[in-house]
Amino acid sequence: MNNNTTPVSSPLARRKRKTIHEEPDSPTTYKRIRANPLESPTPSPQILQIQQQDRLVRATRILSSLEKDQLVHIITSLVANNPSLEQEVASHLPTPTIQSVRNLLESSEKKLNETYPYSKWGPDRTSDYAFNRVRPHLTELCSTLLHYVDHFTNPSSYPVTQMHEYAQNSFTYLHLATTIVHRLPTWQTQTHTDQTKLSLYAHVGAAYKLVIAEVGRKVREEGKIYGATLLTEWGKWLHEHNAALNGEFGFGEAWENFRTQLGWLIGLYPAPTSVQLQQPQSPGHMHYPVSAALGLGGWGGSSTFLTS
Repeated sequence: MNNNTTPVSSPLARRKRKTIHEEPDSPTTYKRIRANPLESPTPSPQILQIQQQDRLVRATRILSSLEKDQLVHIITSLVANNPSLEQEVASHLPTPTIQSVRNLLESSEKKLNETYPYSKWGPDRTSDYAFNRVRPHLTELCSTLLHYVDHFTNPSSYPVTQMHEYAQNSFTYLHLATTIVHRLPTWQTQTHTDQTKLSLYAHVGAAYKLVIAEVGRKVREEGKIYGATLLTEWGKWLHEHNAALNGEFGFGEAWENFRTQLGWLIGLYPAPTSVQLQQPQSPGHMHYPVSAALGLGGWGGSSTFLTS
């Protein structure tokens, strides 16, 4: 008998030897580890990176399938449970624009309008029953309006590179917000109106005064120049809102502040003495009378913006 006969390797033995000589980061090794994670308690950095990428892909697919409200809930819950994430999450949020907020408000107002109950006379926009029916959507719209009033009119909301947008964004948003508030119902129960429509008017009126003071300061102290067309548009909006509200809720004071602090730039008010004493400006910076800028005889006429 030949004792030197080479034993035939079994398939299992060959498989074990092959496994021993596999590269630690080879695809085969990775597949085996995924099938049996306990086989490699200390995977290499490359394997860890692949595993992390896998988790991100799975998370991305799941998040992509969620509705907006679900995503908002997830993010707000994460921030609530991990306050340290607030700054990081905020740094990734895009800056709101007038157009994006306009779209948001239009959507919110549409939901509100679709919620009013109907009677034989049409939508019920005054009764206590209707108020309780639409309260969630009404509260959402009011909260959104107030949030962006504070955002657009607060100078600290603007980084240095966007500070030049402050005046235009502020006046445009306040006009948009006031126009929406005009359309809100006046309820049979006065406290309901006080808590919604009238409260919003007061908040917007105060914001108008803040913006006018800030823009006036920029003109006086920083020499900021605003075009006659823009100033005329801002003044016309405020004038018509003030007329619609009979000067209430701070709009009368805001209009007077606009006239005295900015109106002289478009001929609404005598220029301050310090400006009158300056040398004449070049034609490109002349302050045109408001009637010339508007092509009208003044600020009279009907307020058409409410129905436009």
